[in-house]
Amino acid sequence: MVSGRRGVLAIVSLVFIGCGSSYTGGTKPPGGGSGSGGGGGTDGGVTQTVTIKGFADSPVNLSAPSPSTITWQNQDSVVHTATSQATAGSYQPGAATGGFRFDTGSIAPGASATIAVPAGLASGTVQPYFCSIHKGAMMTPNPTITIR
Repeated sequence: MVSGRRGVLAIVSLVFIGCGSSYTGGTKPPGGGSGSGGGGGTDGGVTQTVTIKGFADSPVNLSAPSPSTITWQNQDSVVHTATSQATAGSYQPGAATGGFRFDTGSIAPGASATIAVPAGLASGTVQPYFCSIHKGAMMTPNPTITIR
């Protein structure tokens, strides 16, 4: 009977090892990365991280190369999004002139989501974004991504 229990434990251990994954949700980054930020993305080799905590994005104004990737990490206890908008403060999805359109979808508490900044965007382009759930209720209601 003891050998039977060991066999079950071995099988259970293999199942847990085989099911491991570091992906935490949101939009998977290009190349199937972990979505956790840091390290190199497949779009230009640069991944930057924005933290959402206390209903605030940090940094509020991110400078990113084109191409690159950006990961949002939600450290709040509620769901958030990062959604591009055509004009700061409009709280309507869109893309600024020369900017790019994106939407992370819902980012659950403790999860992250990654988007790709496309190649070919002009340096100096400012793309505002917002949380489509909380809009102006965020402590940082009009964060931006500036292309460098």
